[in-house]
Amino acid sequence: MIGVHSYKRWDHEKAEYYFPKVKRTEAAIKACGGVIIPGTEERVASEKLDRRGRYDPAHRCPSK
Repeated sequence: MIGVHSYKRWDHEKAEYYFPKVKRTEAAIKACGGVIIPGTEERVASEKLDRRGRYDPAHRCPSK
């Protein structure tokens, strides 16, 4: 099991935060320049992550 979090990323074009629907590991959030939203951690099986460290609670991520 691995921890994934909801996060936010700054959209420079819109000058506001964007809140993706997928969750990511802490390392993947840091790598994409995101900020973890406290209290949103969920433990999931590592095989549920795609190759970019994303977990989609609604199962929309198509690629491994």
